[in-house]
Amino acid sequence: MMSLWDWLVVGTYLGFMLAVGLVCKRMNRSSSDYFRGGGQMLWWMSGTSMCISSISLWTFSAAGVRVYQTGFYQVAAYFTGLAGIPLLYVFFAQRYRRMRVVTSADAIRRRYGRTSEQAWVWLTVPINIFYSGVGLHIIALFVGAALGLEVNQVVVALGLIITFMAMLGGAWAVSASDFLQGLVTVLIAVIVCLRTFMLPEVGGVTGFIDQLPAEFMDFNLWSRPVIWMPWLLTMAVMYTFRAMSMDDLGAYFLKVKDDRHARWQVVLYAFTPLLPLLVFLPIMASKWVIPDMAETFPNLKQPEEGAYIAIAMKVLPQGMIGMLICAVFAAQMSSLDTGLNKSAGFITCNFYRDVLRPKAPERELLWIGMIFTLIFGTLIIGVGIAITNHRELNIFDFTLMLAPILQLPLVVPMVMGTIVRRTPGWSAWSSALVGIAVGALTNLWWLKDPEKITAFAGMIGMAAPLTAIEQVDLRFIVSYAMVISCALIWFTSTRLFWNTTTEPFRVSVESFFADMRVPIGQHVDDAEPANLDLSLPPEGEKTHESLLSSGTTNRDDDQYTLIGWLTVAYAAAITLGVLIPNAWADRLLFLGGGLVLGLIGAFLLSQRERS
Repeated sequence: MMSLWDWLVVGTYLGFMLAVGLVCKRMNRSSSDYFRGGGQMLWWMSGTSMCISSISLWTFSAAGVRVYQTGFYQVAAYFTGLAGIPLLYVFFAQRYRRMRVVTSADAIRRRYGRTSEQAWVWLTVPINIFYSGVGLHIIALFVGAALGLEVNQVVVALGLIITFMAMLGGAWAVSASDFLQGLVTVLIAVIVCLRTFMLPEVGGVTGFIDQLPAEFMDFNLWSRPVIWMPWLLTMAVMYTFRAMSMDDLGAYFLKVKDDRHARWQVVLYAFTPLLPLLVFLPIMASKWVIPDMAETFPNLKQPEEGAYIAIAMKVLPQGMIGMLICAVFAAQMSSLDTGLNKSAGFITCNFYRDVLRPKAPERELLWIGMIFTLIFGTLIIGVGIAITNHRELNIFDFTLMLAPILQLPLVVPMVMGTIVRRTPGWSAWSSALVGIAVGALTNLWWLKDPEKITAFAGMIGMAAPLTAIEQVDLRFIVSYAMVISCALIWFTSTRLFWNTTTEPFRVSVESFFADMRVPIGQHVDDAEPANLDLSLPPEGEKTHESLLSSGTTNRDDDQYTLIGWLTVAYAAAITLGVLIPNAWADRLLFLGGGLVLGLIGAFLLSQRERS
């Protein structure tokens, strides 16, 4: 259970995150700063945010259910995401940075036109809010179980903290907090993994391997190859499409300063699957170390969702359990604050600025961005409470059911739009609607329940009854195959209507693709004017257009200084954990963790003069 020291650690962490928002507020001088860091982020800062946003609490809880049941099956799924890394490095990363836009919706306007931009904004913002509400529910469920708190109370408390941090600091605060939270997440994952292997019940690496259930390595014992192999292939396609979508992970490349940093960000992203591996190994060990999860978490509908926290609480000393809660909170917070900043950016830049107030000064846009961040944060809290009160499925099945309906259809036109040039403006939103319709029909009607899934399996020659896992996986495979194929067929078929487009639209599309071929720093709009005044412009003097086209400014020192000192401060706070009355071996965990983070902070500070 949580001790007073653990509560103190959690409170200190939450206060520190709010402080990050306040500290980063001074970095925002324009809407470009607030929503994408002015396109001046260094690869390690934006890249860490990209990595940690790819993990989320879903890895610790929902995916943990599957790991508890099937072992390395889910581990293999995460590593299939590496399939898209070469394409991302060679082709997509630098092209996305060269779009020279503030939000991904700006890129949609350049590629698909104003009407499609507005259709996309009003289609995706509600979906983003809903998914953020799902994420807030997941973290509240997890933290509530650990702290013994009512889930809806946790939804409100954590939702307010995330909202105010994102509202105050914008993209700089989001990325800075993601970097710090990435460090603490990796630190805790390493400590929990090592200490789990040190348990007598585990017996080190050799004992772990010897005690692994056979089904953890031989997937054929619980699923037939005709299902689990296509499932892994489908996961590879899903991760690849997400990484290459300019409205998903691809949007992180809008933040970095140039092509080189975009490619280095891809290199960092390639190490993302290592963190889930560190998390999943202790969950596998919990299978025999804590065999009765229902007794440990009697209030959870799916007790296996708490497997990681159960094994972690067994191996961590007081104070470190509080850091564990901070780590899992950090994993989900990274995707929540990013989604919140993204939705506010869409409405501020692509509706308020482009439609309602085209000549709005930057000061006004900054305030409007903060207002919409607050509004959307409130809506996300409401969605989180509603899901808490009405969800029946386990989180893994729930998220996999939603993905082909609400997520995948939006990804397809965002990837294809940077490859296929000659399609009309309506090809984007119409392809998304086709995908949503196909996903809904497949999941909510055709393969709605186990009986229909079993009937479909019989139609394709699977005579034996399907297990529960096979039913979920088969629906996932069919849903993704149907959505991707139908959306792709619809999108490519719209090429037949290219000749119906107007000349101004064709010129805009050609300009968009031409810009993606020009490296950052070689475009006429990339030239940095002499003596650029970076102070916030007076009311009405400089609009977003002039700021966006005025070029780039070196913010390297600001980032090294800001993140360096924040990391040092965080390291100092962790080091104070040696004062907690634990055994000396346990106190050394705080000392070692603080030392590692302190060295990272010192290294960043040392780079200021070299930037």
